[in-house]
Amino acid sequence: MGVAKNRTSNVQTEDVHTRLADSFAFKSYNIGTVQSLSAVNAGSGYRVSPSITVRDNDIASLEIKQFTIRLHNDNVNWSTGNSNFTTLSAGDKIVQSSTGAQMYVMGSNIAGNPISVTQLANNTYETSVRVWQQLGTTAVYANNAAVQIETYAGSYTQGGLAKDTRTKTNDGSATLVFITNNGTLGDNAVINSSVGANGSIVSVRTGDSGFNYENGELVTISAANRVAAEAATGVITLSGAANAEGYYASSKSHI
Repeated sequence: MGVAKNRTSNVQTEDVHTRLADSFAFKSYNIGTVQSLSAVNAGSGYRVSPSITVRDNDIASLEIKQFTIRLHNDNVNWSTGNSNFTTLSAGDKIVQSSTGAQMYVMGSNIAGNPISVTQLANNTYETSVRVWQQLGTTAVYANNAAVQIETYAGSYTQGGLAKDTRTKTNDGSATLVFITNNGTLGDNAVINSSVGANGSIVSVRTGDSGFNYENGELVTISAANRVAAEAATGVITLSGAANAEGYYASSKSHI
């Protein structure tokens, strides 16, 4: 085995003995949730609502799943023995030794709200949080089973070069009573669509039959007062002589 002779990234002396961490270029950028879509080409000709997929290939390739979990414990301090601890914080870990699942707490189950704890009528304490799988793990929690709570000092961001070296501050426990799989990060946006038209033409009534039409002629039916409305088409079927309101061009030959 070779020994890494160079510990500086991206230099001319890189070879097979250079660490991969020193050879690759790393990029940092912010990620978040989809708030809205803009500059959308709505298209045309839809008869049913289309399906929409929004995917960030870079993030989705990490295969980090997000879950919403609900935890119960009869102890307000979550069996940590620390009377000052009552509520989880972003960056804490929820570990389940029976399955090997390890996930980081990211926030409340309701986006934008702080993590909270509720005391139920039976004196059980309940909290619901969003968690992300630890990078590089695929194990998923088992429902209605025990989990271990690990709290840490400071924050940590997954995916960096540095390992999680924070100081553990508490060890506790809880029972996981409910879990929802929110999908893979970067590929779990849910976009609802609808067809913009109010409806389609079911039937038409002839108000004025007009003149000089051919049987089987194709006509266009449009609504001038509806912007971007799709025009309909119809086929003319002649039915004998036409009747229409007329007038006298002159008074000659009148009695």
